[in-house]
Amino acid sequence: MPKLTNSYLQVLSILLTMLCYSCGEADKHKDIDIEMEGKTLNPLRFDQDFFSCDWNNSEAISNLKSKYGSFFCLYVERILNAGPCDSISTMKMIQGFVSHPDFRDLKSEIEKNYSQERLDSLHEKILESSLRLQTLIPTMKLPQLIWMNSGFNIGAYSTDEYLAVGLDFYLGQNNRITKSVPFPQYQKEDMTRAQLVPNAIKNLAYYYMLKSDTLQHENDMLSEMIFHGKAHYLTWLAFEEIHDSTLMAWTTEQDTWTQGHQLNVWKEIARQEVLFSKNRVEVQRWFEYAPFTNAENVPQESAPQLGVFMGFQMVKSYMEKHPEITVDRLLKEDNAQKILQAYKPNL
Repeated sequence: MPKLTNSYLQVLSILLTMLCYSCGEADKHKDIDIEMEGKTLNPLRFDQDFFSCDWNNSEAISNLKSKYGSFFCLYVERILNAGPCDSISTMKMIQGFVSHPDFRDLKSEIEKNYSQERLDSLHEKILESSLRLQTLIPTMKLPQLIWMNSGFNIGAYSTDEYLAVGLDFYLGQNNRITKSVPFPQYQKEDMTRAQLVPNAIKNLAYYYMLKSDTLQHENDMLSEMIFHGKAHYLTWLAFEEIHDSTLMAWTTEQDTWTQGHQLNVWKEIARQEVLFSKNRVEVQRWFEYAPFTNAENVPQESAPQLGVFMGFQMVKSYMEKHPEITVDRLLKEDNAQKILQAYKPNL
């Protein structure tokens, strides 16, 4: 039997309070009206323009920089990590990058898997979700959508101006190039076309949430749960329909396990007294991108990132119970325990 410390008693008190709340209410925040006619994210094929540029021609490089504005330096410096974008040595490094047989092969594989028709369909889906986000976040403006080849560095990157998507990350786990990259198998299993739009929108949601939320400055378990929960709730709202397994990038088996063990997971968090813990090693076990949640007493058949999922459930329960609270107000809410008190684990 666990020792009844003050923090443990606090957790039990909160649990008893939560069990008084009703569940199953529909979330009215999901009712979002958008108008797509005439709207676009102006998608650009940076992956093609970058590789077709004559890197020995200063005028061609200047034209590429002019076309893509600040994204050019962002791509070179932050996505490729090649060095300062105005450096001669960096430009020479890029020449080697674009002429390397492996990257030329990757370019060809992207073009084979992503026809213009397919990209148009993906653009429409990203546009729809972006418009839903824009309705929820008053300060958001529609980004420029950029298709890129990130050299397997990043799947998506957001700023106020751009949403850049690395097509190389979504070739499919059985693609010959995906099989050859030195990533763990569980990561390759998520590198599917089905995850492209959810990952892109989740990246955009995190970007705008970080501009409003204050909980990322805290370092206890509960604050981190609510922080990630807000981002996933925002992503969930951005889709008219999205299953938890897609949102969390879980297999059907992992999703089924979680739905059947949500109450037990919550009890384990309470038993371990980690809800208010600031021990980073202990806390991060619940959030790590891994094959499963590597926390004490959590089996290997569990889904990964259970701390993220539980935070999402807490935030969703809070917003279901408070239809009067806007998403903008939610993002600025810095009282994690206030959000927690609306949560009732699935029995």
